[in-house]
Amino acid sequence: MRFLNKEYYKTITVLATMVFFMSCTNEIVTTTSGLVYNDNFVIDTVYVDPVLETVEIDTVRTSSLSTYLLGTFTDPKLGALEASIVSQLVSENYPVNRTSNDTLNAITVSSEVNAVLEFPLSFVPNLEVTDEFTIDNIVGDISSSIDITVSTFTTYLEQRNEDAKTRVYYSNGKNNAGTKEDLGEETILGSTNYTVKSSYTTADSLEYSLKINLDSDYFEDRLNELDTLSIDNSEDFIGFFKGLKITAEKNGSGFMLPLNLSDATLKVSYVNTTTTSDTILINPKELDFNFQGAVYGLYEHNHLNSEALNKTYVQGAGGYETSVDISHFITENSTVFQEENWMINQAKIKIYLDDIDSQTLSDFYMYGIKEDGSLLALQDYEELGVGQVNGVLTYEDTENQIHPYIEFYVTNFINEVLADGDIVTLRIKAREPSEQTGIVLSSSVPNGALLLNDSDKSPKLEVIYSKIEE
Repeated sequence: MRFLNKEYYKTITVLATMVFFMSCTNEIVTTTSGLVYNDNFVIDTVYVDPVLETVEIDTVRTSSLSTYLLGTFTDPKLGALEASIVSQLVSENYPVNRTSNDTLNAITVSSEVNAVLEFPLSFVPNLEVTDEFTIDNIVGDISSSIDITVSTFTTYLEQRNEDAKTRVYYSNGKNNAGTKEDLGEETILGSTNYTVKSSYTTADSLEYSLKINLDSDYFEDRLNELDTLSIDNSEDFIGFFKGLKITAEKNGSGFMLPLNLSDATLKVSYVNTTTTSDTILINPKELDFNFQGAVYGLYEHNHLNSEALNKTYVQGAGGYETSVDISHFITENSTVFQEENWMINQAKIKIYLDDIDSQTLSDFYMYGIKEDGSLLALQDYEELGVGQVNGVLTYEDTENQIHPYIEFYVTNFINEVLADGDIVTLRIKAREPSEQTGIVLSSSVPNGALLLNDSDKSPKLEVIYSKIEE
């Protein structure tokens, strides 16, 4: 018997329905689950029990995110999460000078220095009350508070490794470290106790941003240093001021605040008094700096609950992924798939969730890891129109919304791995908003979910295939 090669298998699923209709229209017997079959074809279904396992993710897994997390809270099922931010800053304008005074024998003194770090918040309409808004995607107990601390450091933040690949970690400036390095000597610049409201109105416009007042004496000293330096570009400025680190500690249960750093600014305002032989000039000034260059989110989990019986975990923000092992199915069926010319009509993985609430993760993403460690993006979801490469959350009882589960359609994936015989481990992770066309390992989603792995609601891989009747 002639085996079909890999290229045939990549297109055979797409052509399956067409072939059935064109060659077998006059012999149709019946249909099942929307699949057509007749006396010339046999349709069968294989059910497989995938092996699920919780995988703890590295504590630092960020950069190039749409939002960054700040805060700390403890989920009763997933444990504690702390999220901090460390970033370089660049000036909105160059050169960066304390004063533009170039008058001979004039003396310029800066005073009334005020430094404010500002993070605009994102809001969504309150669906329950007209003309009210709530903070978008906040997670945790908003009746509690967090203590926020801002500091600077002496370490230069790297953006690239020696091999030119994007650096995932910050380093000690040697550009050769594959793991975290400390930030050197840290200097605290300011702190605040921060609370949020359950809802906001237009009258609360002054509270639309998180604002933190920083040490004016520190910035006055740094302003005076500018007189002997030339800060003509971002590289010069980053060498002068390494960046900021923003951390949080909880009071009570705590919460997690999503921040869009593209809109965040450090504003340093002051008054220059210039004295010449016959005049005194007073000139208010402001220097504005943005979060750019190397920007990282730092996540720390206690992972205390990751050993729960018959459950696995998925959580973003450097939390957990769930490994889905179907290698036994590939090993046992790859040869017969090729010998009998199986046509994979549909393949899907169904996994039940533990009880969910409003803060449970609802968007899931599945990708593959090959034996050599390389990542494999799955394309079935786009081709089947089920969404953007994510799992579909639904319920056994949709009316009462009980017994929730997720489904991943993996038809093309199963077709290809059976054709190749390659062993690929699947991973389920929290889906990022930017995860439209590829795998995004960085994460700014603090939500999580527990997947059931017990006998009553065990995960299932269902593979429906057709083959020619012999």
